[in-house]
Amino acid sequence: MADVLRRLLDSGKLSDEKCHLILRGLGNLVDELYLPKNDEEEEDDDELYLSKNEEEDEDEEEEEEDINDFVQFILSENKKEEEEEKVEGWTSEEEEEFDEEYCRQVNDSLGFDIDGNVRIPRCGIRPFFLGDRKPRSHIALYGRLGVHCFNIEQGRKLQYVHIPKFNIECYSLSRPYYITVEVNDLNDDSPHTFQTLVNRPLPRNGENLRICTEFCRIKPQTPSEETISLLDEQAIDKFYRGSMPKFVSKPGPDDDKLRFYEVQEQDICEYDWLRLYTEFALFSFYSYNEDGFESCLPVEEIKKILVETCETHSDPRLKLKSSNAIFHITFSAKSRNYKSVVRRTMDGISGHIVLEINSCRVDQPSSA
Repeated sequence: MADVLRRLLDSGKLSDEKCHLILRGLGNLVDELYLPKNDEEEEDDDELYLSKNEEEDEDEEEEEEDINDFVQFILSENKKEEEEEKVEGWTSEEEEEFDEEYCRQVNDSLGFDIDGNVRIPRCGIRPFFLGDRKPRSHIALYGRLGVHCFNIEQGRKLQYVHIPKFNIECYSLSRPYYITVEVNDLNDDSPHTFQTLVNRPLPRNGENLRICTEFCRIKPQTPSEETISLLDEQAIDKFYRGSMPKFVSKPGPDDDKLRFYEVQEQDICEYDWLRLYTEFALFSFYSYNEDGFESCLPVEEIKKILVETCETHSDPRLKLKSSNAIFHITFSAKSRNYKSVVRRTMDGISGHIVLEINSCRVDQPSSA
């Protein structure tokens, strides 16, 4: 495993900084590569970026394959972003300096509106303009998640239409995405420009994938006094914190039956975000292989969703609208069956939602 990273380092395809990012996930190869550890890595050696459930035993061959996938993912991310970049007149070799106009644009727009005529710092926020082109699959998922968060909080019915642009904060472990989404309000058929900040932090509870929104709004006409706030993990109910729960297909004999609700077909038709969660579940399975993920779209069938929540409601269907809930999902894609646990939590701060996801493929092919 160390040889794979060493070859990339020696070839110049992987920088020390990016290698450290990978090593934060792998946790135990720094000494083999003779790279100095920083203080944060010393403290977090045992934190796995590609963490799986503790009960899963991966043999060495599968582990090396995961590492190769992760390395290729990082390299392809950088390559594709460079191809999409529309900011001209700046290269990393030029002397670093802060453009006052860049700083003004970041402050006024909270990082969402940066044009192509400013000098972008190497560790700054880089804009990507898509025009009529479709965004990459994970960008579209992130944008739809922001719209979903806003709809849940505000009771709105905004519909995702298109992502004309997005910005990425460079050299951040969580890779914050400042995404602009064209939406349509289904209540009055009016168009709006929507903005959301989505992060993909390192997994910490045994999940395959962790995604969170930190800001959601309809773009104001003039700069506002709004601010972006951090997630408050301690504000989330303890039942939904810590290690990811195991998948369940039905309540056990010792479970509180009132905690569960089996989603009906009419719910899936009414709440399109259930399909969004299912696509995130599929994405978490292929999270370092976007081509593999896209080849399995669309999800063919949502077979069953069991919602688990401690929140009480007079109507069991209202459990779907609980701030904190666990979704046990079985579905099929490309004639393969999958099962997934999606844990949704909210800390009570506007614009915040967290999805923690574990997914695996069931061995037998579906009959579809």
